[in-house]
Amino acid sequence: MKTRSTNTLIGLAELRTLTRLRPITTGSWTTFSGLHLDILDGTSEIIVPSCDHDAVIICLRSSRAFRCEVGSAAGNGNSCRAGDVITVPHGCITRISGGLPPLLRAAIDPRWAGEIERIGEKRELERKSQHHRSNDETAMNIGNIIFSETSKARLGSRAAFLHHLAQALALHLGDSLGLPGAHGLLRGESGHEAINLVIERLQGVRGAYPDLSTLAAMSGISRFHFSRLFKLETGIAPGRYIENLRIERAKALIEAAELPLVEIAYQTGFSDQSHFTRRFRKAVGMTPGAYARKSRRKHVKK
Repeated sequence: MKTRSTNTLIGLAELRTLTRLRPITTGSWTTFSGLHLDILDGTSEIIVPSCDHDAVIICLRSSRAFRCEVGSAAGNGNSCRAGDVITVPHGCITRISGGLPPLLRAAIDPRWAGEIERIGEKRELERKSQHHRSNDETAMNIGNIIFSETSKARLGSRAAFLHHLAQALALHLGDSLGLPGAHGLLRGESGHEAINLVIERLQGVRGAYPDLSTLAAMSGISRFHFSRLFKLETGIAPGRYIENLRIERAKALIEAAELPLVEIAYQTGFSDQSHFTRRFRKAVGMTPGAYARKSRRKHVKK
């Protein structure tokens, strides 16, 4: 394994290149209710560097020689039972050694977590100064079926079955670990439902709007597939949809006549007032100043 600074936090993509994690994907779906799922088997030791995301490790079999060290904590026992679940906070180096059973790792997408926090919901994973270990028979049972399915030579028509399994495991972990956003982000399996849930989130944003990568992570769909489905659902690209929301919000703020135009430009996410003026004129047919004067005349007439 490559050596690196212990202060460096790495993302999931880099982690997969450094370790033997085998990602679970079902067609265009790469996340399930905000979780990335990976399988680890066939090795006697794994060292997971400090990551930028929280994770849980599910032991799918029992092992008397299993040993797990998280951060500076001592080894968490010299054995594991089938169904043991170990939570690993972000920033902790994890060393797993001894007799390793098949393991399932669930990582919480940090972009997804940050977006949920930004739009006002509770942080998904309760922060822990040290890792926590429990036993979860349901997670073990679903995980073992997932492991069996992914071990087969060809997925083919079973992709939908595997997707439902991964989604069920993610939602179960969301409940057991206290991730209140898990059900709300992706209640259904269809792209239609996923896109509509993202649209609901966008319409409730009152600060900076998320970028395309964050939207895709929220939906659990790959970035390319998300853009295509979004346009099919709304008739316009995600970027244009967000700009329309900004313009409508700007119009409401102008009509309220409580803020200067430069502040409205900032609050609606435009880089500067000239950019705001150009985009507003293109969408509305007049400048923000002209729209403000028109709005004041309407108020006077009333």
